[in-house]
Amino acid sequence: MREGLAALQAAGTLLREPYYLCLLAEGYGRAGRYEEGLAALSEAQAVMERTGEYWMAAELLRCRGELLSNNGAVREAEVCLRRAVEEAHRQEARSPALRAVLSLGKLLHRQDRSLETRQALESLRAWLSEGSSTVDVKAVDELLRAWG
Repeated sequence: MREGLAALQAAGTLLREPYYLCLLAEGYGRAGRYEEGLAALSEAQAVMERTGEYWMAAELLRCRGELLSNNGAVREAEVCLRRAVEEAHRQEARSPALRAVLSLGKLLHRQDRSLETRQALESLRAWLSEGSSTVDVKAVDELLRAWG
């Protein structure tokens, strides 16, 4: 992935670079290489600010929260995930909001904060008036049943 990004950068193609860096960060996270994932997200943040590609802001925050959570920085993770939810709502971006709330809900659930988890999921589910057949919406419904 790094080689592909380097080729894009060398060609002067910066379009969607924050997206690709986020994918790279997620890959690092799956491999347990959290610091490298966080570095990729910092790079994505810098590119986003330089280019004005803020459509990825919520997703970058969510991904950072996931990496921090998996690396044991639970408080920092919760802050990032809450900011991701807020940013997605601000942009009226339902899919990023869904992913952010699911990530936040899982983090809260692991901390036995079930009431907060349920409230976050119910609030999101009420906001999602369409797309009830999508995988992510079905995941919210399933979690509400399981954690209810």
